[in-house]
Amino acid sequence: MQAGHFNDFVRTTLVRAALVRALEANRDRGLDYLSLAREVMAALPFSVRDFAANKSVEEGTPAGQKVKEAMEELLRYRLYADLKRGWRFAQPNLEEVGLLEIAYPYAEDPGFLAEARGSLFPHLSPEETLEAVRFFLDHLRRNLALESSLLSKDGFRKLARLTAEHLDEFWAIDRNTESPVLATAFSPKGKGDLSFSRRSRAGRLFCERFGVDLTPEFLERLVGLLVRHDLLREVEPGLYRIPESALEWRPGDGTPRFDPLRLRGKAEREANTYFARLYRESAQVLGGLEAREHTAQVRPEEREARERRFRREEEPPLPFLVASPTLELGVDIADLDMVHLRNLPPTPANYAQRVGRAGRQGQPGLVVAFAGAFSHYDRYFFGRREEMVAGSVRPPALDLANESLLRAHVHAEWLAATGLALRESVEDTVNINEPDLPLYPEVRTRLNLSPGARQNLIAHLKRVFAYDWKDLSATGWFGEGWLERAVDGAPEAFDRAFDTWRFLYRAAREMRERGHRLAESRRKEERERGERIREEAERQIGLLLQRDVAKEEGDFYPYRYLASEEFLPGYNLMALPVRAYVPRGKGEFISRPRHLAISEFAPGSVIYHEGGKWMPEALYVPPGGLRGRLSKVWICRECGHLASEEKEQCPGCRAPLANKGDLVQVLDLVGVRTRRRERITANEEERFRSGHWVEVAYELLERREAQAMVDGTGLPLVYAPSARIHYVNRGLRRAKERDFFVDLDTGEVLDTDQKREEAKKLGKSVDRTALRVQVTQNALLVEAGKLMEEKDEEALVSLAIALKRGMEALFQVEEGELGLVRVGTLLLYHENAEGGLGVLRRVVEEEGTLAEVAQAALEVLHFSEKGEDLNSECVRACHECLLSYQEQRMTPFLNRHKALPYLSRLLGARVELRRGGGRLEELLAHCESELEREFLRRLQARGVRLPDEAQYRIGEAHTKVDFLYRPNLAVYVDGPHHDSERQSRIDERQREALLELGYRVVVVRYEDLEGGVEAVRRALAEMG
Repeated sequence: MQAGHFNDFVRTTLVRAALVRALEANRDRGLDYLSLAREVMAALPFSVRDFAANKSVEEGTPAGQKVKEAMEELLRYRLYADLKRGWRFAQPNLEEVGLLEIAYPYAEDPGFLAEARGSLFPHLSPEETLEAVRFFLDHLRRNLALESSLLSKDGFRKLARLTAEHLDEFWAIDRNTESPVLATAFSPKGKGDLSFSRRSRAGRLFCERFGVDLTPEFLERLVGLLVRHDLLREVEPGLYRIPESALEWRPGDGTPRFDPLRLRGKAEREANTYFARLYRESAQVLGGLEAREHTAQVRPEEREARERRFRREEEPPLPFLVASPTLELGVDIADLDMVHLRNLPPTPANYAQRVGRAGRQGQPGLVVAFAGAFSHYDRYFFGRREEMVAGSVRPPALDLANESLLRAHVHAEWLAATGLALRESVEDTVNINEPDLPLYPEVRTRLNLSPGARQNLIAHLKRVFAYDWKDLSATGWFGEGWLERAVDGAPEAFDRAFDTWRFLYRAAREMRERGHRLAESRRKEERERGERIREEAERQIGLLLQRDVAKEEGDFYPYRYLASEEFLPGYNLMALPVRAYVPRGKGEFISRPRHLAISEFAPGSVIYHEGGKWMPEALYVPPGGLRGRLSKVWICRECGHLASEEKEQCPGCRAPLANKGDLVQVLDLVGVRTRRRERITANEEERFRSGHWVEVAYELLERREAQAMVDGTGLPLVYAPSARIHYVNRGLRRAKERDFFVDLDTGEVLDTDQKREEAKKLGKSVDRTALRVQVTQNALLVEAGKLMEEKDEEALVSLAIALKRGMEALFQVEEGELGLVRVGTLLLYHENAEGGLGVLRRVVEEEGTLAEVAQAALEVLHFSEKGEDLNSECVRACHECLLSYQEQRMTPFLNRHKALPYLSRLLGARVELRRGGGRLEELLAHCESELEREFLRRLQARGVRLPDEAQYRIGEAHTKVDFLYRPNLAVYVDGPHHDSERQSRIDERQREALLELGYRVVVVRYEDLEGGVEAVRRALAEMG
């Protein structure tokens, strides 16, 4: 965003400053529409080569003249667009700083004024009459009711082609990122884009100020007068615009002209002296300045080209790079002189990494860090600069006992043992000519290791894990059997890892087919829309197949893709991202982590990318539509636990869900398509963020319960390795209704009542749904309400953050590596770091760790163990204790003194891990019938391994299996109601779908539980 902001600031300032100089040079006669662009062009401090696409073009040649003509047309367009009222004040225009006056010479004619007084304003003087007419025309002009071919769609397209041909990248219009500025039209009857009546603020002020009544008859007479004097022209029946020939640009007197929609009250507004001086005196130094993004979302070839320009290895040189950690960690530019930090980094370690880019060749380096006035975090460190500059770097933490992390490493060793080369594109592995997109037979053959190769691989893995074998075995799941299951399940996991790719590819093909159908329509608009859809689909397919994409850098390069899907290790890659397709140039996908994408990629949001703003307009749709991907879930209002629709009780707190839960229809967010909104302008100092209602719920697939005894009170603790955390977006905060209305056939989000009504008339399949993403992380639940005698929001929030700070200090982890979600008085901490951290497990498994966390928290909050205040200057909270970069929204609720009594009590806490029935008890708690519970007890009694999951939903088959053994053994325990004909048909359909997806299925009959136990034993033996 900052690159687009900077470039627009430079361009806008240069054009406005040139207009100021042109006005000064023509002070006596002003500028009309014919001389405007020519004179401004002459006032620019550039030669033709400074803005030409061809930097070798000569001044005075026919080619040079073409370049100048293109630049003049662009300047005319920019100057007309600048007449429009802006609603943000980051960079006021020339009118708003008093350097420009827009006059209407025809209205100054004595004959016009006499006619206007006689028919409309008999009670006003000629000067007051002129002011009234200017008031009305200014209102139209500030809303861009201006007649010019440049302010039409065709005019913009021609201008974009002209500038793309003759002007360089900095000046030319980029149609990928810039939307046209279009003229509006005024209707005296209120039927156009713009009206003027007593109901509007401008109309009311007009009546009050000039003593008239804005009746329809008055407006008709006013419009008629203006048309007769060519101050208005009828462009369509009943619609009017100001002709460009009616305007004249004159130097201002330093006082901003009255704007009824900007100025409240009767006092005159003062000009912004900084910008007035900038436009008059300082703009020339901005010539030649340009910025470009350098982030992981930029295509590799563009990123490398920008590095060459930045190093001055290519022309034109690039003075500024707006960089993310791609430059912070990966690129060394020896003669870099200056680093400008747009805001203060999250930690002193980040600060050290970023500022260390400057002065690496021994020369002095300048670092400028900008502190935001409205950021608690920035303001704190602005007053304590030494704390940011002299920070320390903490060593990274990693949980080696993280099952998904170890499985990814096993998969990597297994893939190497198969000898399968994935090459450059997924299409070399997946057969795109088959409807189901299966793996090629020869690929599937390579995936199955021979007995000897399997034995060698397992022996190799034992040697790899030998050093940590004892510690890993203490987890309860790791062992030789786990290694064998991970190896044997790798072929199926490999196949399933391509399911996201298959979803996106099918959706792109479906989109292409939809484009084909529309392109054959009899209606021109539908044919043109069909061509656009088809072209966009072809670009998406090209990206998915790695066509014209650098080999290792594309998101869908097979090894990179498999790492993002967590099949292979990928510490530096985004795990399981949500992707947005941006139709920029040849098209590209940009990615976000799931917990960010649920807001940033949701309908109504604005995505900032490569100097442009993009809006999500549709979800990806596979063949058959989205109807089959909808599901309903309960979210418990008491504890935040998520449960499937069939549940009657909350699995977390046992509350009846019919009374204490919300039943929500959800659709998993996989990817979105976007449309261009407009370019980033200098008026956007901060990102525009649409507020969404995002609820956080969780599922505990495995739980280790503990209790901390605190002054005789039991504080419940639950550690959940691999907890599933759900982020559910219920829609925009400003919307009248919750959730999103989605066309389930096309994925289009219907964000207005008009769109929904039109869709219903056309018989489209429209439904209301929330959007959801899921992440799997280690989690710790603390029922803080058990400590509190009364409800105190400040105390609860302060304690929650204090415990987080204590864990960060005690375990030496970064702030962003631990997350916190609060549901009522329940605190859910989760490990954000890739692979987990292993720190939350210690809180429940080690007797005194919670007390150590409380002690560390007291130290961070400036208290001694006895509760003495060691820093009286910290009144409520500071950035040495509770305040932070990531949790700025909680600042009003933070008070370290409110957390003190609870932390003091926790100093004596002793944690006892509840052994209970272990895994059996966890599974029994998830069962939905006594028959299922009895089957589990028989499994354990016969020494058969217990399932990994209970009541596990498999969305692709629209079924929920009673038990699941990873990776692919599904077990149903059928009661008598499954004997009915209708239920039998449903069962058969669902179980066939599972078999097609590669699952093994065991059905246990209610009259033969013992036979079912043996069937599971045999299936497990076959799986190895």
